[in-house]
Amino acid sequence: MTLAALFGRRKDYGNSRKWADLAYKIDPSHPQTNCMLGELYEVDGKDEDAIRYFEFVLTCKEKPTFIPVNVNILRVNACKHLGMIYKKRGDDKKAIEYLKMGVKIAGK
Repeated sequence: MTLAALFGRRKDYGNSRKWADLAYKIDPSHPQTNCMLGELYEVDGKDEDAIRYFEFVLTCKEKPTFIPVNVNILRVNACKHLGMIYKKRGDDKKAIEYLKMGVKIAGK
């Protein structure tokens, strides 16, 4: 997953996607992998796929992992992306719902 994130930061989305797909094959329930795939699909303009991955992240609970992951930060990130996707689609009501959910999760 770290390689996927590194390539993503460099905007090398092809390599990022390759490593994220591999991480997904190893553990399709990992919230960080699903969040990364959501972002990659969003960049590709495949909003329906992005929505599916981001909504999955919202269902994730904290679980022990070799490298600790803050699931709440990933949920807030998913809410932000979902809000922006729905805003882009003209669905302001749903966009506001997700953005408010993100604020609530963040505890603000």
